[in-house]
Amino acid sequence: MTEAQVLVLVVGLVYLWECLAWVPRASVIFRAFGAGPARVLDGNGLPGFAPAGVVLGDPLPPFGLLLVTSWLPVSLAPGGAYSYVGFAFNPGTRPRQAERYVRFEAMRSVEARDRDVFVNGERFVRVASPRLAAHVAATLGLLRSLPDHRRAARIEAAITASLDAGAIRDTLDSYARHARVLRWLSAGLLAWLLLIAPVVFMLLGIAATWPWILAGLLALVGAVAWRYAIAHGRLFPGAGRDRWGAIAGMVLFPPAAVRAPLILSRDLLATYHPMAIAFAVSAPGAARSLAEGLVLDARHPIAPVCPPEAPDDAREAAAWFHSRMRAALEAFLEKTPGGGLAPDAPPGAAEHDARSYCPRCRSQYRVPAGSCPDCGGLPLVLLDKTVAV
Repeated sequence: MTEAQVLVLVVGLVYLWECLAWVPRASVIFRAFGAGPARVLDGNGLPGFAPAGVVLGDPLPPFGLLLVTSWLPVSLAPGGAYSYVGFAFNPGTRPRQAERYVRFEAMRSVEARDRDVFVNGERFVRVASPRLAAHVAATLGLLRSLPDHRRAARIEAAITASLDAGAIRDTLDSYARHARVLRWLSAGLLAWLLLIAPVVFMLLGIAATWPWILAGLLALVGAVAWRYAIAHGRLFPGAGRDRWGAIAGMVLFPPAAVRAPLILSRDLLATYHPMAIAFAVSAPGAARSLAEGLVLDARHPIAPVCPPEAPDDAREAAAWFHSRMRAALEAFLEKTPGGGLAPDAPPGAAEHDARSYCPRCRSQYRVPAGSCPDCGGLPLVLLDKTVAV
């Protein structure tokens, strides 16, 4: 292989590596290739290591969409906050959680540092993104400043806001406007790295042309960074630290600048619930499937619903928050085309020899009674054979 060919191979491999995004396990990812609908991915089901999984972003223009989202990872109640929730991706297991409880009266300080939320100087919870951490910290700070009788209404308002479909559509429209020029610049940079530079090197040689190729590369990276700064500043006006950190990465490592549109979209909807996001970015069938799974998980959570060793205040906070969130999820699904779930939500079609099913994951079993090992031992429900095929 010639030097130019080796260089192209190395740059291509480095770029493919850069297309891999590491995401926390306790997250729901929406990934779209091109202009198509987004696929829903469970962070717990991705390949990788214990704390994080890896997902491939769209490597080709227009670079699609990559959203890393999560439900609110803290149980909020009028008396305090518990860094544990009973929700999980369905089918799937509940992610590991911090399980710390703090009464609002005992909160002297609340701050966000990267993906961590600190209360009284100690880490309270680690969340899926820096933007979600800032949102959780701001919510805790507001709640601790309110009297007890006003906190319940404020928490319910926060839950409702996380399911605001109109706000999600507006945010996506704003992203599309601000990312349009950025996508073109990133596509130009990709062409420069993997097409123009290799052809020039093979035809004219590296020694005679590298200063001009480098100058063009720096100009394109500068243009991408400039446009990213503008778009990020308008979409995330209070996140200057994240903005300049990403820009520094682009300048120091040009292949990262090609990924600028996906870097911009990653935390775009971090403060919204995945159920509402699904109906905005996924195909109707995929959105409906996710919504049904999440509602069934809310109705029939993995046992135990709350850690048995948790103090009474924490258990009460988890139960209070779970009931409000469940009601909000059911209300949201009721407003979608086709109506909500039936109260028992049996499988739409039964296997010929099935006699029972799990009310959460709806797996079917040949025994008339028992428990579902995938859902923490939830008791099985006798299957109504009128739905059999």
